[in-house]
Amino acid sequence: MAKKALSTKAPSSASEFVSDQASAASQRKRQQDTRAKAVMGHTRAATQRRQAKRDGGKKR
Repeated sequence: MAKKALSTKAPSSASEFVSDQASAASQRKRQQDTRAKAVMGHTRAATQRRQAKRDGGKKR
């Protein structure tokens, strides 16, 4: 009896679980992307500052 209840309940809960997993994964990917972009932007600004210092003036 318990087994039957489990089998009837499984499909819906499984699909919910999958969708939850998918949304969590996409969120995680978005966070990683934004973090990577922020890091890239930071390093680019630092590089420009370094170049400006080398050229002997502020590069804007």
